[in-house]
Amino acid sequence: MGFDMMALMNDKSKAQAAGAGKYELQKIPIDKMIPNPANDKLYEVGEIDELAQSILLTGKVLQNAVVAPADENGNHIIIAGHRRRLACQKLVEDGHSEFGEIPCVVLGEQDNLMQELFLIQTNSTARVLSDAEKVRQAERATAILTELKDRKQISGRVRDIAAKMLGTTKSQLARYNVISKGLTNETLKESFEKGEMGVSAAYEAARMDEAGQEKLAAKVDAGENVSVKDVVEQRENRQTDAPAEETDKNTHQEPVDNTDDEIEELREKWFRERAIDKVIKELRSTMEYSITNSRTEAEQGHNNRARVQRLKAEIIREYVFMAIKEKEELEKELGDWKDLFYQEAHA
Repeated sequence: MGFDMMALMNDKSKAQAAGAGKYELQKIPIDKMIPNPANDKLYEVGEIDELAQSILLTGKVLQNAVVAPADENGNHIIIAGHRRRLACQKLVEDGHSEFGEIPCVVLGEQDNLMQELFLIQTNSTARVLSDAEKVRQAERATAILTELKDRKQISGRVRDIAAKMLGTTKSQLARYNVISKGLTNETLKESFEKGEMGVSAAYEAARMDEAGQEKLAAKVDAGENVSVKDVVEQRENRQTDAPAEETDKNTHQEPVDNTDDEIEELREKWFRERAIDKVIKELRSTMEYSITNSRTEAEQGHNNRARVQRLKAEIIREYVFMAIKEKEELEKELGDWKDLFYQEAHA
């Protein structure tokens, strides 16, 4: 079952949100769609050329953007659709003026916090996020939900709500929190942001003190990749070398002890990876079928039908690339988990 934002509100907030839940569909000029500052703080906006090519091939934007009501100047703050806007902007600059407007869902009036929460919810499921993006969005979602709870606009435990909203576990949120607060070395933070350091390695590094993180940063500066195994070994060596009274002081963050959740998350990732393998295989088969049909239709002089089959193959190919990228992300995460469990088993 998907996350229902209305379900977490109390009765008073639901009544206030009833009007905000209404929406209308409009075609809005891209120059009247204003980027949301919150999006830039949380998410990367990349692969615009690929998205533009996909939109050009299909002849339209397949998924509606989501925007706030117009301000006094007729501008709409974007809630979901930043990449679609940039892709259409590129197409217009390349001479395809038909993409100067985007179909949008215009939401009813909402306060800024609820708008930002909606932005986070839609981005959390719209595409494969990097580990750094997941950490940033978890931190911000938790902060927003905490403030909404303080206002008595929602009820329930914040971490439970955030985990369900972001499609993750409470233990993983706790690990993200450790990274957000504990990974203070700029070199390590940059390595994590670039995807060079995995989430498990970042979590273990975040539990180290400043001196320990500086030693790891020296490895990164030397061009070495820092794995979870490297981090755990260095932390254990430092704790072995340090006097007993300094051991607790040198542990920057307490470990998150929720083994059952971690094992369940690992199990889910393992099954997801195998499910994606099946999806990739089926998509490739369908793509090859469309390519074959396109050639057959072209040979028979059915040019329009051939074009439709080629477009179908191109669209499916984009989905194949997306599935492969998600599979690579899962393989990386599973590798980090394997290293971490190996270290803990031999501690």
